[in-house]
Order: sequence, then structure tokens, then C-alpha cells
Amino acid sequence: DHADAVGRRAGSLSAKGNRARAAIAAFAPRFASILRQLRAAAPNADIIVTGAWNPEANALTRTTPLYRSVDNAMRRAAKASRVRVANMFATFNGSGNVRAQKARLCRLTFACKDDPHPNDAGYRAMAGAFFVASGYK
Repeated sequence: DHADAVGRRAGSLSAKGNRARAAIAAFAPRFASILRQLRAAAPNADIIVTGAWNPEANALTRTTPLYRSVDNAMRRAAKASRVRVANMFATFNGSGNVRAQKARLCRLTFACKDDPHPNDAGYRAMAGAFFVASGYK
């Protein structure tokens, strides 16, 4: 019946969320280790990494909290190693309601065509985010 189908679907999403959280927990120390090694190899270098963004244009409401968790893990690791982070959430997902976020994502990437990669406008936006993160004038 419909209630059972909805319950199974909710359970499935919860299981996927649990797997995603476990993957993020496993990713975080590995990423932190990479940044520590980079910093050790280049103690005075300007190192900038991209933050995460949510490329799932048709599931923004459901998936943004998971991508935010990845982004937060990256930011914590970056701060610990004196690494700057280019804010890709602001770049690709922007602010506003889900409709506005999807429009921005579709304008800057191929996400609405099932390809999460940036298009030319998206790469220009990324360059701008890197410049801001650099602190250069």
C-alpha cells in the first residue's frame, strides 16, 4: 500500500544518508592528512582548495545538508593546515530559495543535463572564487 511505499522510500533515503555520513567521516581525516603533507612540503606556500558544492540540481533540498557536511569537513581540515578555501557553495548554489539555487546551478554547470561539471561561465565563477580566497588585490 501507499503508506508502506512511502515508509520504504524514507528508509532508503535515511540509509543513503547514513552511508553518505560514513563516507564523509572516512574522507575527512584523509583530506586533512593530504593538506598536512602539502603544508609540510611547502610551509610558506599559498594553498587554496575548492570547497564542495551541491551539483544535484533535482535534489537540492534533500542533498544540500550532506554536501554542506563535506564542505564543513574540508574547511576544518583547511583551517588546521593554514589552507584557504574557495567558497564553491556561494559560487554554484548561491542563496535564495531552491528554485533560485537550481537556476544558478544550471546556468553555471551542466548539472541540469546530468553532468555536474562547470561550463565556461562556471569556470569563470570558480576563478573569481579562487581570487577572493587568495586575498590578493
